[in-house]
Amino acid sequence: MVALLPAAGADAPPSDESPSPLVSNFLAVDYYLQLPSPAETWILDPFIPVGGLVNLYGPPKGGKSYLALQLALDIAHRNPRWMGFPIKTHGLVCYLQLDTPRSLWRNRLLGLQAHGVGVEGFALADRGMAPWPFDILSPNDGWQWLRDQVDLL
Repeated sequence: MVALLPAAGADAPPSDESPSPLVSNFLAVDYYLQLPSPAETWILDPFIPVGGLVNLYGPPKGGKSYLALQLALDIAHRNPRWMGFPIKTHGLVCYLQLDTPRSLWRNRLLGLQAHGVGVEGFALADRGMAPWPFDILSPNDGWQWLRDQVDLL
């Protein structure tokens, strides 16, 4: 969100003095640029940072679930790349899917296994296991439940 609001004294002429920190949680750019900024840690460089959220959007039956499933398996199986992009962080993947019936997911996973794709190494939960409606932005309806579940692993 960008908000352009005139600051107090905005009509004053610019000063040649170096800027000082502002009195609020906003800082002048020169001070902001001096804040510590550790290098970003990536899961999938340059698309998914550690601690980031991902939303795959596309038309129904466009392959989003298989795309996300392949990424989850490549991360869990310690593959170095996914679709040509470097995977920088590997480990257990928790895959929460909320829009596809369990029977379809079961058939997908069994189909992958039948074609020799290992589907182990990640944890899966669906709408029948999560609070509903699920709201990742709500501590009561989403993220706290998800955090608690991940902490159990």
